[in-house]
Amino acid sequence: MRVLPVLLWLGLCGRSMANLHLVFDFDGTITEADTTDVLARASITRYKGHRCRNLRGIWDDVVDAYLADYKKFDRRYWPAARHRTTVAQELRYLEKLKPVEEASLNRVSETRFFARLDDQALYRAGIDAVLSGRVVVRPGFRALLELAYDKGWQTDILSANWSRAFIRGVLHAYPDIRTTSNEVTPSTGELRGTNLDLGRLTTSSDKLKALQYLTDGDQGPVIYFGDSTTDLACLLHVQGVILAANKKTSLMKTVSRLGLDAPHVSEPQEEQPALTWASDFHDILDSGILEM
Repeated sequence: MRVLPVLLWLGLCGRSMANLHLVFDFDGTITEADTTDVLARASITRYKGHRCRNLRGIWDDVVDAYLADYKKFDRRYWPAARHRTTVAQELRYLEKLKPVEEASLNRVSETRFFARLDDQALYRAGIDAVLSGRVVVRPGFRALLELAYDKGWQTDILSANWSRAFIRGVLHAYPDIRTTSNEVTPSTGELRGTNLDLGRLTTSSDKLKALQYLTDGDQGPVIYFGDSTTDLACLLHVQGVILAANKKTSLMKTVSRLGLDAPHVSEPQEEQPALTWASDFHDILDSGILEM
């Protein structure tokens, strides 16, 4: 009984499904929570004593400065959240956040916080983070990746995270998946952009440009999986699946405020929904939306 909703959801037949392209955000989507502080820990724990305490203080200052900038921007921005009721208004707000995001990355770079931390060290940090339980991969991700590989579907990770090597370390036990993210320059600790030559990924529109680059020439459908407002433009550009514990997350509240319909993936639909949500990847697999 669920096959018809599945085909309506994709709007495509079996032949097109063979060319399916799955694109995943990383922080809060593949993982259950943001990993930025865990990544910072990789730099802090290299040292002991005074140097360790100094780096922790530097990191706290970076976080505090970002939060202060964000709150100041949000307080002064018009229209305020409750008055932003269209997608265009929300995307404009998210784009205007770019100076705040860039300033934060510049602060990290200027402090040389990640200096002398090379890809090998960041990869090991990713492994340690997941083995210690500080980073948890959302249930069902392995099964979904294995299905994708069995079907020959293309897969990508598109992330505003600061280290591709760290992401690879977190996912070291999983099938290989092409990853696009920001990077750390080991010699200086500078946070630089992706290998796509599109600059640093910091905003929703930045990620959309990268998604368009990655999917250019695709012959089949694209499904994007994300969890935050930074993913909003991508989620609305293609078939989107929001990963959320419940309907009370920031992105789910934003979607509701904008009047967007986002049913749970398990709910049968007579018409093709542009956006759905799931609590984990088991929900997605059990719903049948990826069936032939």
